[in-house]
Amino acid sequence: MKQKYFWLFCFLSFYLNTLGQDALITTIVDGTLNSSIDCSSPSNGSDPRFVEIYVSGTIDFSGYDLDVETNGPNSSAGDWVSKDISSLGSISNQFVYLVLTADLPTFDAVFPGKTRIGIALGTINGNDSFRIEDGSGNILDIFGNPSEITSSSTYTGWNYQDSYAKRKNGSTPNNGVFLESDFTYPGEDALVGTDCTSFANTVNLGSYIAWTGNTDTNWSTNTNWSTNAVPLTTDKIVIPNGLTNYPIVLSPITVDSITMEAGSSLVANATITGNVTYNRTLTFVSGNTNGWHLVSSPVSNQTFNNSYATTNNLATSGTKRGLGIYNTNSNSWTYLEDNDSNSGTFNSGTGYSMKRASTGTVSFTGTINTGDINGVSVSSAGNGFNLLGNPYTSYMSSQTFLNANTNTTGEIWTWSHGSGYTSRTASENFIIAPGQGFFVDVNSGTTVNFAESNQSSGTDNFQRSNKTEVKLIISDGTKERLSKLYYLNDNNVTKSFDWGYEGKLFGGVSHSLAIYSHLVNNDQGTKYQVQSLPIDDMETTVVPLGIKAEAGKEIEISAVAQNLPTGVKVILEDRTNNTFTDLSDSNFKITLSENLDGIGQFYLHTTSQKLSTDNNTIQNVSIYKSGTNTITIAGLNAQKISLNVYSILGKKVIEKNFSSNGVSRISIPSLATGVYIFEISSEIGKVNKKIILE
Repeated sequence: MKQKYFWLFCFLSFYLNTLGQDALITTIVDGTLNSSIDCSSPSNGSDPRFVEIYVSGTIDFSGYDLDVETNGPNSSAGDWVSKDISSLGSISNQFVYLVLTADLPTFDAVFPGKTRIGIALGTINGNDSFRIEDGSGNILDIFGNPSEITSSSTYTGWNYQDSYAKRKNGSTPNNGVFLESDFTYPGEDALVGTDCTSFANTVNLGSYIAWTGNTDTNWSTNTNWSTNAVPLTTDKIVIPNGLTNYPIVLSPITVDSITMEAGSSLVANATITGNVTYNRTLTFVSGNTNGWHLVSSPVSNQTFNNSYATTNNLATSGTKRGLGIYNTNSNSWTYLEDNDSNSGTFNSGTGYSMKRASTGTVSFTGTINTGDINGVSVSSAGNGFNLLGNPYTSYMSSQTFLNANTNTTGEIWTWSHGSGYTSRTASENFIIAPGQGFFVDVNSGTTVNFAESNQSSGTDNFQRSNKTEVKLIISDGTKERLSKLYYLNDNNVTKSFDWGYEGKLFGGVSHSLAIYSHLVNNDQGTKYQVQSLPIDDMETTVVPLGIKAEAGKEIEISAVAQNLPTGVKVILEDRTNNTFTDLSDSNFKITLSENLDGIGQFYLHTTSQKLSTDNNTIQNVSIYKSGTNTITIAGLNAQKISLNVYSILGKKVIEKNFSSNGVSRISIPSLATGVYIFEISSEIGKVNKKIILE
């Protein structure tokens, strides 16, 4: 991907992360009033007939349809008939009404001032089904089950003949799978004999309680609610996704329940009494090793067992269900079994791995966490990697979390099926979503803490940055992996290791494909997925790159650059083949004759100068300890090389001669811990480097 496409990439990332506006059917009415609109006394007829829809977020209804199924698919009326509702235009956080055109006068008399359009609904007679379809043909919500109806005289449990049906608070869009239990049904003839006033009072439009955030983020603001009133203690509440403002609770509240749609947020700065259910969407990918997500519970007391796995449609493989617990000491996973072996309760602050059998949501129901979550167990044993997760129903800053837990290495790792494990350094300040799990590497200690104050309201994980950045992407035709280099104007950034600015390649799994870098100075052989460097030295800094890839595969390396100085290009040097590729203009491709796993062949330049093999300098050679009695010298091609090693007092302790084709591993005798000077000489020059041997 070229630099000129970066902002297109940013826009698409932002767009994909801000989808999620919903439209759901909240009321169906089969009226009983007379079309003469005599509201002084009951006068039975069949007006008004309409569908109430609640819109959360903002939806442009261009291309949207209300599909109608009269009397079932096996009847003479046929199958779904689409009614265009584009004339609604753009709607934000409000109720709208789709009214049988002939009934508009009656509707306006009984419910004045409502946002409505007239459409050719046919005759709503108590057993017709409805669904909302967007411009791409996706079913957002459905009412009724057409397969249960075979004629105009057949009625089921969801009958609303001369009556109505109302959606229960707390139920959310069903994506085309009707649940009869999501609605209440007063029963046949419930509206017979009503006048206009009693009709309106009985139907009670706009009673579905949802947060809108129309005014601000304060829970206690009336105009932030679909009913224009703060919910009562007995109310069931929905917090949709796709909104601009999300609620912040500043003083104690009591509710019956809160249902949070995937992607929504709730900051709890005070006690909330009543169960909270948080939903998170998991994308299905086929294959036992694919389609996994790192998750956490943003509420306490949610148990997991085979029943939970079945309810949430978790994947099944033999006796195992799609819920994994990470074991730090053994670097392994333990899976939930269908006989409830390994069942338990989600621990706040702990992460888990989940896989669904199909794309959809998983839910966590329990008591919302409103205080600090301290003493979450971690271990530096084994590989030191621990799976944690956001314990709140709000977003949290990874930077704040890491700065408060300095027993970590200053980075987190997130997972996605497309790019694998991605390091997020403290300086990047990645925003962790509710229900999101992540890994940390722990150097010491047995616990980490989560601060209640580290909660923020928001929905956007995409963070536009003004940093100078080069993202390197490697592909082998089936997988893609990435590495990042930041060039910063920051006094804390050097060419050596800087806590919170360098991010290691994830070490909790083996890699068949990877691209990484080594430190420019004081290299210890560590593989970094993220490296930060001083921007003032950008044009003279040469970064050693490492590749992990399998023989026989064609690999392709591309770059996405952001905010580079004018004229600076991203150049990939291949010292084995003596080539330079301008990644700002074209991608680099090579078919491997042998496995690659290390540095020495590839180097990255960010420069406005034209490069050639004459630019090679011995100053770019990497030297690091790679074993108990082994050092590695990478990036030097020469037939006659001499190595002299001196103690800090100037005493020569090693003298060797060798040749190298890029990477050489040199055996050295056991030396006392300390600083040593490594002097390397060849036909292209001489270099001295200080190396700490431990």
